[in-house]
Amino acid sequence: PTTTMTHPIVDEDDGHTTNKHPRDDQDADPAVAKRVKYEEHDDDDEEPDATALAADIAAAVVNTTTTTTAAATATVVAAAPTTTTTTTWSEEQPPPPDETTAAEAGEMAAALERMSAQALQSQPNLSDLITQQLWSHDAATVEQALHDLADLSYGHANASAHRVAISVTGGLLAIVKAIDRAVANHESRGSSGTTTTTTRDQNAAVVAAGGRALQNLALDQNCKGGIVRAGGVTAMVRALQTFGNVEGVALGGCGLWQNLVWGCGGTDTTTAHGTTATTANTSSSSSDPTNHRLALLHAGVIPCLLQALEQFPHSTDVQEWGCGALFLLSLEPAVRDALLLPEHNNTLVVLATALQHHSSHAGIWNKARNALARLLWQY
Repeated sequence: PTTTMTHPIVDEDDGHTTNKHPRDDQDADPAVAKRVKYEEHDDDDEEPDATALAADIAAAVVNTTTTTTAAATATVVAAAPTTTTTTTWSEEQPPPPDETTAAEAGEMAAALERMSAQALQSQPNLSDLITQQLWSHDAATVEQALHDLADLSYGHANASAHRVAISVTGGLLAIVKAIDRAVANHESRGSSGTTTTTTRDQNAAVVAAGGRALQNLALDQNCKGGIVRAGGVTAMVRALQTFGNVEGVALGGCGLWQNLVWGCGGTDTTTAHGTTATTANTSSSSSDPTNHRLALLHAGVIPCLLQALEQFPHSTDVQEWGCGALFLLSLEPAVRDALLLPEHNNTLVVLATALQHHSSHAGIWNKARNALARLLWQY
């Protein structure tokens, strides 16, 4: 018997379901019509043509794929306004930047070596500075050599090694001798039978540069004793007595004396800024070879310190380093007693003045306050 397939279809006019044959719908989808053609057998029960069936199925698949791809493309374009381009590296294109070749790495290493060599050549030669320039008769040459040594001793990447090298090659003594010559040149100016073309300002500049160099070198514990033994303390005392009204000389003296007694043996456990002062041992430490407080006392440092603090009340560096030196010196009982003698009756005054003029400066405030506290500890 022959079977005729029907499909329930909703009528668009009244919404009722009717048994409507697909062939009756002339506007049906061609792909669907062709598929139905082979689903429904006609009355003579003949098998459908296999070749025609395959061709129709292929056409339907192509039509469906094209429609789906177009819809997906439209969706992507609407959702992503920006387009990301993916580059595929080929043999003609260069490699990515992070993939350096061995030749490029070699060129970079050679460039770094050339830069290092140029940097070393641009730095002053320690041997030439110590053995030649510091002994020059030209004041400007000596001053520049002293500044170079100061720069190499602090703030440089190899500052610690430079301080040791300067010490073991006779640099400490050469610096002290340069300061002594500048002071002597000033004292001999105008005396009978003596001629010099060096002015007072030039001599003072040499002394200031020498004090700066010694100040930086005194940061090294191994250089402290060498400076004292070479006569650095006495040289700066004499320099302050000669150029007491030159701020650069006062800076060098106060900075040197503070650094010489910072961290030295005996009773001191205080930082360079005096911010962590502790109660010191009151026993004498005069037998300690690393304790330079008594050496500074006997060299006449105290009057020079007080003179510098009175002469430059508005110089923050002079005030900070001078007050720091007074505090660290006062940790030695003998020096503390000397600071309170009648001939040094201005000690408390200069410390109080520093507090009054620089109340917002943390370094000056801490050092001056600690010095006052130490001096008045037993009163």
